[in-house]
Amino acid sequence: LISSHFCHLSIEQRENIFKLFVWVLVAVAIICLTQSIFGWKRSGFTIVATELRARGLYTHPLSLAYVIVLILPFALQQIKQKPKAVLTWLLTASTLVIIWTTRSRVIQLVSVATIGFYILYYSSGIKRILWITVSCVALLIVSITKSDVSENFKQTFQGKADRHALDYPDDRVAFWHAHYSLIKERPLLGHGIHLPDSIIEQAYQDIGLSDFSKKYSAHNMYLQTTVDGGVIGLILFLGWFLGTILVFRSHCPEPWAIAMTCSLVAFGLAIFTQNAIQDNEVRYCMTLLLSYGLLRTRGDSLS
Repeated sequence: LISSHFCHLSIEQRENIFKLFVWVLVAVAIICLTQSIFGWKRSGFTIVATELRARGLYTHPLSLAYVIVLILPFALQQIKQKPKAVLTWLLTASTLVIIWTTRSRVIQLVSVATIGFYILYYSSGIKRILWITVSCVALLIVSITKSDVSENFKQTFQGKADRHALDYPDDRVAFWHAHYSLIKERPLLGHGIHLPDSIIEQAYQDIGLSDFSKKYSAHNMYLQTTVDGGVIGLILFLGWFLGTILVFRSHCPEPWAIAMTCSLVAFGLAIFTQNAIQDNEVRYCMTLLLSYGLLRTRGDSLS
């Protein structure tokens, strides 16, 4: 994606690189479809059976989910820029297939919100009404049709999913409660990164979850940052993240300023339920995205 915009190549060469990007994403979407149907994953150089949930070639489905949400706004932007191009719809369809098959509830909700924003931002009058109607009908069909996505949400709302700890509505609320107790112990500077298991174990014991089998991390990047670095660490993190969004919104040329902003805002919403930046695979792709945005602020070519 970066090289298709910035390398000193001819227009034809840039288009070929973009085609490669799209076809790689198509290949990943096909892999994800087969994983959601047959349930397999890569383990080293072998293929092993696993849950019916896509992860591509990553080690975990959520790694793929949090990477693909960064790409979604660029796919939607292509619809605005080149609505009649076949590659545009291949890119968008592949992105949506990957989002669907990861079965991440949060990423799917954030994706719906991102699509809704693009509809409201770029359409007006009859077109806006038409797009909203089509979107509502699509959501209705998904909700009433028996599928992995609809069943996943129904089990969550009905409390039947295997992610409800004791009296908590969701396991993540238990994670947040335990880590909030850690914040109260050292609110200013935090406990430091890579907390020992003994400290996390004690935090769960303190809130009456000594027998809880999922004594995990905070599953909230903002909460985890505060546990690690205290209020000062959270302020620094928010200053960096929000400052980056403002820089891209102000200095990236249109229309890519919208895509960059939407990508980071969507990611910022999604990390309320996941420590995504602590995932090496996600952090690597986010670094590439930030590099892309910074290059965009420099203009259309590299010196």
